[in-house]
Amino acid sequence: MIYLFIFLSIISNPVDEITSILKEITPYYSNLTLSKSIENDFKDNHNQFFSTTFEFLDKYPLNPTNYRIIFLRGYLYHQKKDYINSIKEFEKILGIYTELQDYILFHLGEGYEAIGEVLKAYQAYAIVSNNSNFFERAIKRKINILFNLKRFEEIRVFFNKESQLLEDISFSMIYAKTLIELKIHDEAILQLKKIWFQSQNDIKSEVETILKKFEKDGKNIAKISTLEMYNRCEYLLQKGDFFTIKNTFKLSQNISNITVARIDICILKSYLYTGDISKSLQIDKLRKIKEKNNKVISYYILYLESLTLYYEKKYNEAEKKFLQLIKDYQLYPDNEKIYEYLIDLYSKNGDFEKKYTILDQYIKESYSIKRRFFLNDAYWYHYKNRKYKKAIFYIDEFLKTSEESEDLREEMSAKYYRVKSNFLLKNYQDVLNQSIQLISEDPFNYYSYLSYLILKDNPTIFTKEMVLKRIKSVNKNHKSVDLSIFYNNNRILKIYELIKLRLLDLAKAEIFIFLKSAKMDIEFLSAALFFEELNLYRSSRNLYFRELRKLSFFKTYNDFAIFWQSFYPKKYSNDVLNASKKHGVPIAFIWSIMREESAYNPFAKSSSDAYGLMQLLYPTALETADRIKMSLNSFNDLYKPEINIPLGTKYLSVLLNMFSNNLYYSAASYNGGATNIKKWISKAPEKQDIYDFCEDIPFEETNRYIYKVIGSYHTYQLLYDNYLKLHDIEILKEFFN
Repeated sequence: MIYLFIFLSIISNPVDEITSILKEITPYYSNLTLSKSIENDFKDNHNQFFSTTFEFLDKYPLNPTNYRIIFLRGYLYHQKKDYINSIKEFEKILGIYTELQDYILFHLGEGYEAIGEVLKAYQAYAIVSNNSNFFERAIKRKINILFNLKRFEEIRVFFNKESQLLEDISFSMIYAKTLIELKIHDEAILQLKKIWFQSQNDIKSEVETILKKFEKDGKNIAKISTLEMYNRCEYLLQKGDFFTIKNTFKLSQNISNITVARIDICILKSYLYTGDISKSLQIDKLRKIKEKNNKVISYYILYLESLTLYYEKKYNEAEKKFLQLIKDYQLYPDNEKIYEYLIDLYSKNGDFEKKYTILDQYIKESYSIKRRFFLNDAYWYHYKNRKYKKAIFYIDEFLKTSEESEDLREEMSAKYYRVKSNFLLKNYQDVLNQSIQLISEDPFNYYSYLSYLILKDNPTIFTKEMVLKRIKSVNKNHKSVDLSIFYNNNRILKIYELIKLRLLDLAKAEIFIFLKSAKMDIEFLSAALFFEELNLYRSSRNLYFRELRKLSFFKTYNDFAIFWQSFYPKKYSNDVLNASKKHGVPIAFIWSIMREESAYNPFAKSSSDAYGLMQLLYPTALETADRIKMSLNSFNDLYKPEINIPLGTKYLSVLLNMFSNNLYYSAASYNGGATNIKKWISKAPEKQDIYDFCEDIPFEETNRYIYKVIGSYHTYQLLYDNYLKLHDIEILKEFFN
């Protein structure tokens, strides 16, 4: 193993390093791997599968591949609920087939339970590892067995030790019932109240029934107090669960104290936030409470009155009260919502001067999750109105919130429009710095490409010397690749085994669980490689978002290109090349459409009945087939790459001819329809460039589609043609020099 590690450490490409290890990590490596016929029989012909595997096991009794076959046999018996035979198979490899030990243990436990061997089931569940996909399910099964066996003291000791599990309501309920059985009533009541506070209606009613029984038996602590009612109402309000509040809480008939008033306020908010003003008369009752001088109550009375006016569309009156609130009651908890209502109100009225004046105040005082949305809206409004300094201000504020979202597009779009605003203000040094930084962060991104075009189209402003100087200042500290993780990460071994067994849905589930705990680049990279092996190119590409987009992860340009070529493959090369030549469509454009439409899956089918690699609607395909005199007998033909690719490419050529070979309009038409694109072009502001036009498209899906397709088109060119050049500088190669 030491020699292997030394050998791998001198391989420069991180993909080669990890792929090499993945080939070595299985201890069952053998030339006698599962035959294709066995794999097909497992999926399609179960009787034949059992027959073939019996023969295989008899013929090669010492072959380590037997472990995989035995597991598949046990798994199939388990799926068929033939627990006697599934137990026999799983017991043969228990403790031997370690990569899938938790699967074997959990399925054994289920099998033992099904045949009444509850003690054996308990033992199997008890040794499922705590990093397993089955861990929590195994604990629930184990606890249920103990409960049915009346081993209440053992359950109590277990939960005292593993108290973090009580955050789960189902565990908490078992624990409360255990305490009741042990007659530890006060602690049980506290546990039940905790469940009541967090639970939905089904469990909540069960808990209330138990608490009422305790109350009848003289346990006053079991009574749910007014304060507890208020706390639950506020908890649901903060969660945004307004309908649960409306369905489970009733407005008081008589407001006797501040706490009752606060409950009513909470309930009234839930009605108003859902646009329901039917209970607005209750506000009059609030005014009659004895503690009239309470400032918080006064604030909420005014707040509820303002909301009622707003939902009654009495906007002028609502505006006055909202403004009075943020003036007289600064830093009160609902002021963030008041700002949002004011911004919305001014948007409805088209009063943009007031809208962005109040937005400036909102930015200073608010940390609402909606703040990001408003900042995005503000910079785009000011950019379109040629107020570029103000646009840059809002972009800078927007980028400070980037950790709140995993939408790479929003972040990169903002950075590009900061570049563009600076260019229009003639802040050329900022343009150069920000553009090169964008390219170094994510050279494939659509907005990095647009930033590059600004530099490329202005060679006299951005000289070779300036560009080289800026590139050299980019951080080039390459990250080390710690390969040792592959030798001790059980989840990587497990995913690898499941892929080898072609249990792909289970493999996907394990990858997603693995990603939740992944921290190092190498873990994200291994998950990306697994996704690639499953042909999940979109999922693999998404991993690039935060962890792997830095160029510094790679030691050389060659490493970088080879790695990303695996995520942008030249699929169906002959069909694509022939269609490209015949119909005059750029070959990279065909791959880009194919990638974003189907992720290269020839059997893809959309909810709108679009079929195959290029997601063609059957009527459109029939019309296109007639143009090129191709035979199309049924929609099933569209699953054939040799038919789908020529038809999709011909349709692309029609769109390109319609829009003078403009890739942006053609991509938009492929998704949103040519009629819509023509309509939007006719309504576009005079002299609006094509990039701003694409950003302004009202269909969100089409808007994002252009971003994805042109981004992929740019990436294909970058990876295979190395076209990213300024003067005679090959930008990416310079980053690695």
